[in-house]
Amino acid sequence: MDLQITPRIDLWFDGEDYGYQIDFEDGEVPDTEVKEGHSRTSNDAIAQINQHIQNYIAQALLRRS
Repeated sequence: MDLQITPRIDLWFDGEDYGYQIDFEDGEVPDTEVKEGHSRTSNDAIAQINQHIQNYIAQALLRRS
């Protein structure tokens, strides 16, 4: 089973917090799903991004089954 997901990830620091926005596109869902968030540390922001990606992949696999 092939699954192609092309997330666009923007990560920035505004002087106080790290912010991020993830645009998901998997070719099967017509609407793009967007997740946004912020954190005090870059490590936490990256961990949150990773969790969003893992959740999205799990949901995409469930849609296919």
